[in-house]
Amino acid sequence: MATRTHWVGVRELETNLSRLLADVETGIDVVIVRAGRPVARIVRATEAHLSGISSYGMFAGQFTIA
Repeated sequence: MATRTHWVGVRELETNLSRLLADVETGIDVVIVRAGRPVARIVRATEAHLSGISSYGMFAGQFTIA
């Protein structure tokens, strides 16, 4: 099955972010374009994407606060 893709400009992204995230949740990829060129893609996160990432301690030991 082919993935549907929705191309949006930055202004549309800012205006419709909630709706676009709802689209992503249903499996539609969102490509963000600037001046007609793709700069980023928002895709639905899967368990494979999230494995090994915990919300606490993800960057433990990588930063020093002085």
